[in-house]
This record gives sequence, C-alpha cells and structure tokens, in this order.
Amino acid sequence: KKQPSPTTKFEMAAMLTSDHRTILRELAFYTTFLARALSPTAVPTFCELLFGCMLSGDGFVTHALLSIDYQCVWSSYHHWISHGKWRWKHLACRLIRLVCSKAPTDEPITLALDDWVIERYSDKAPACRTHHQHSKKRNRPTYIWGQ
Repeated sequence: KKQPSPTTKFEMAAMLTSDHRTILRELAFYTTFLARALSPTAVPTFCELLFGCMLSGDGFVTHALLSIDYQCVWSSYHHWISHGKWRWKHLACRLIRLVCSKAPTDEPITLALDDWVIERYSDKAPACRTHHQHSKKRNRPTYIWGQ
C-alpha cells in the first residue's frame, strides 16, 4: 500500500482557524517571554517540562515527561530542576510581569505567596525561633528564623 503523504506545514496552516492561530501565537509569546529568564542551554529542557505539565494537567515532573516524547534521560530533568544553573526567582519575576501585562490596568492584582517561596517569621508568631531548614535549598541558609 502507498503511505499517505505527511501533512505539510502549509496544509496544516490552512486547517487552523483564526482562534487556533490566536492561541498558538499567544502560547508562543508566553513561552518565549518566560524562556528569556533562562540560559539558552536551559530553554529546551524548560519548554519540554512546561508543555509536558500543560498536557498532563498537573505539576509532577514524571507525569509531564510521560505526556511528551522527551529527549533526555528522565533523571536529567529532575537534576536540572534541583541542581541546574537557573534561578527560579528570575522565572517567577518573568511570570509575574506576564500576568500583570495581561491584567486590566485599573484592577488590583492579588498574589498569594506560600511559605515555600517566602519563609514566615514574626516575633509574635507561636513557636517562632531559629530552626533547621529541612528543604536544604541552596539559596537559603541552613538555619532560619521562622515557625
């Protein structure tokens, strides 16, 4: 049997509606905007994980990788997240700038930051003292003041 010819990019472009084009244009803009917070060598890994998370519906790295045809050994993605040469704060700042650029200018934007991002501490808080920081994040001290 003769195999059907693969769809060319011109045929695919003809199949897209204007809504599809708008969605793809916005997705490309968002991805490119966020990727500027990373080094050029980290961008492919970031994009694979980002699209994998979007396809899987949750934020687990393993589920994200099972949703895509990934290019590296799966443990290298975990290693990149935990030990890679990238700053999550730079990526978070880009994300906040992106959200703010899409929100109406006359409405306030409410952000809820978990203590995973910002440690809680207060002299009035119950059981507030210096304690061992168990997550062992490289950008935090071994002992912190908090609950």
